[in-house]
Amino acid sequence: MAAVDVYEEEPVLDTRYPLFALETSCARRTSAMSHATSTKFNFRTIFDQIVAYAAGKPINVVNPKVLEGANMRR
Repeated sequence: MAAVDVYEEEPVLDTRYPLFALETSCARRTSAMSHATSTKFNFRTIFDQIVAYAAGKPINVVNPKVLEGANMRR
């Protein structure tokens, strides 16, 4: 297993990066929160997603299968 947030070359833009294909790995980036502009953007994006989910209309869902049969609450 592996959990990684630092890479030899960043940013990693190729979705075929070998580490991403491993089922036992968790890969994320850390640089997104390093600037005030990014922090504001990320906060707004997360806030919008929470509001949309609470309204029963989730947005930016990476794995829509998790919503199948889910009890969406308002």
